[in-house]
Amino acid sequence: PCLSKTDSFVWTETRNGVYTVKTGYDMMCRIKHQSLFLQAEAQPSINPVIEKSWKLVTTPKIKVFSWKALTGSLAVATRLETRGIVSNSGCPLCSNEKEDVNHVLFECPHARQVWALSNIPSPRGGFCSSIFENMFHLIRIAGRNDIPEELRNTAPWIVWTLWKNRNGMLFEGRCLPPNEVVDKAFTDARQWFNVQRKLASEPSRTPAKLISWSPPEVGRLKCNIGFSWSKAKAISGASWVLRDAAGAVICHSRRAFSNVASCFEAKVNGWEWALQSMQDLRYQHVTFGASTLEIIKALHEPHRWPALIGHITSLLRYTVDKTGWDISFEEPRSNNGAQEIAKSVVLGDRIQSYVARGEPGWLKDLFESEKPDRGV
Repeated sequence: PCLSKTDSFVWTETRNGVYTVKTGYDMMCRIKHQSLFLQAEAQPSINPVIEKSWKLVTTPKIKVFSWKALTGSLAVATRLETRGIVSNSGCPLCSNEKEDVNHVLFECPHARQVWALSNIPSPRGGFCSSIFENMFHLIRIAGRNDIPEELRNTAPWIVWTLWKNRNGMLFEGRCLPPNEVVDKAFTDARQWFNVQRKLASEPSRTPAKLISWSPPEVGRLKCNIGFSWSKAKAISGASWVLRDAAGAVICHSRRAFSNVASCFEAKVNGWEWALQSMQDLRYQHVTFGASTLEIIKALHEPHRWPALIGHITSLLRYTVDKTGWDISFEEPRSNNGAQEIAKSVVLGDRIQSYVARGEPGWLKDLFESEKPDRGV
């Protein structure tokens, strides 16, 4: 609890404690349809199917479409009705009384003709009324070597083209016949895979840029903060590494904490240790970098994070009147040195706390490799 501030309400459905319309709507849905949520929780999880859909070898837009189909996020008539949007709930292609995602992609007579003409193997007994079973069948086809490669590759494109054709009928009044839907899906898939093969065969002209440590401005220092936590041991490790603009390590520190109940508490411990150390060492122009985005946002705008105010009050006290201090988010891949030192507490049982000049000997090569190349 934050004893220095007046009690106030905090919205528990968001991380920052501020109410949003989306989380309010989600809460009302859970209250109104509690029995449906309980039934859904009792059913097998569809997450494995969704995870596999992201691994399909196809374009990003089709991966997103597959995810939307599995999560009920496509704007078909039955889904629009649940949002209070009054519309004709019939299928625009066959005038069926009920248009849901599974009907559009698998059960509509138009879709059935498309699948039959595509020669892509259907499930034994045909496509069923479950969108999850039908999509999982297509995902399994993609991994079967006994099926011709072109058929395996084109299955996601068939689904995508069926959806595009439905939208064309609904919004523009035009509909491709089943044979043209099949031809378009195979043509688009073939073109995309040809481009991918061509790109794979060409040597890369621009090497991928590796994310590395970013130095501070000349005349300033940078303090990278690391943390680690072990739930089983209830301990955490905190570290900081202070470097100049040339990447030379001025000093570093490691500290172990016991009886740490959560990962968030471990992050706060790391921040408090770093801020206290920089204050005690009297460094005036410091840029703090860490991979703890929520804490950084809360330190920048405490009024927007009432849920964290009780945790960061001690941190805010260190930053008062520190006009030469600033705080920035550091990508995890560019915060390796501090993280490795902090992890040594949990993984290596190095619980001795210390402050030392320079970098630790066992990480000398890492810090040398992260020094900026001034010749570039």
